[in-house]
Amino acid sequence: MDDLVFRKATPADLPFLITAVKAAEKLGTASCTYQKIFLLSVAEVDALLKQALSIESGGYQLALSTFFVYARDGVPIACCSSWVEAADGVSSGFKLAAVLTDLLGFEKWLDAKDAIKAFAAATPQRTAGALQMETFYVEQSCRGRGLTERIINSVICCFDPVVTSAKIAEITMFERNSDALRAYQKAGFHIHRKGDPGNALFRTLTGSAGFIQLHKMIRA
Repeated sequence: MDDLVFRKATPADLPFLITAVKAAEKLGTASCTYQKIFLLSVAEVDALLKQALSIESGGYQLALSTFFVYARDGVPIACCSSWVEAADGVSSGFKLAAVLTDLLGFEKWLDAKDAIKAFAAATPQRTAGALQMETFYVEQSCRGRGLTERIINSVICCFDPVVTSAKIAEITMFERNSDALRAYQKAGFHIHRKGDPGNALFRTLTGSAGFIQLHKMIRA
């Protein structure tokens, strides 16, 4: 795996990132959560994610600027979205909601209010000032080679302590994803807390009982 190049994602990586987002938002269900929450077709989800990832912005999980990839011969094989959660001002959750509302339209957002409320109730609050890491994805043929741990360490090294004062890295994930949990724990993360149990609608949409939040100290 020494032929891999670590870099920021580019617009040319969008098809790979769309696949990654859909995989990260799918757990024990046939379709990803964006598709189920907003009653979208596969083509509509792809179009939505392409639009969202094409917006020049940052500070939330669906911004192209937050994605890092490992690539071989220019082709991405692993990725992670990472940003520092705002210590004051607008949260990443609010930024993402604003982008989705703008792209989908207020009526579509309003129609999904019950599902959105179920998600909000189950999601633990992100830690202000923490380095957020999510949307991990490794190409099927490259799994089992330690790439998740490798990309975690590479991303952490990218956030210069002179630029950011983040002292912990934080992952918020579906509780049921035991394979991912083992990979994150191997990379030095531990369970920090669990979100409130999701209601029946949340479990139907996600295939999970709720969220867990993991922490890793990255500097004293």
